[in-house]
Amino acid sequence: MPENLVVTLPKEMSLAERIAEASRQIKEWIKSLEDKVEGGADRLQLVKSEQTKDSFKYYYSIYTRRELSASDVNARKR
Repeated sequence: MPENLVVTLPKEMSLAERIAEASRQIKEWIKSLEDKVEGGADRLQLVKSEQTKDSFKYYYSIYTRRELSASDVNARKR
């Protein structure tokens, strides 16, 4: 199962500030997972984004090689 992160940032932030803050949170998250993800992460993916009245939400997942293999097989079947 992929590891997941939701980054929620206020709408008052400028685009540059949102990018910098999302990047900071992602770096901390990946660093915290280094020992948990065997063989390292193979892909970091933004899987969804939402805009609410007050914030932007960005949903990220890290997929391992084994998960990529299964998803690649499923994608080929479609």
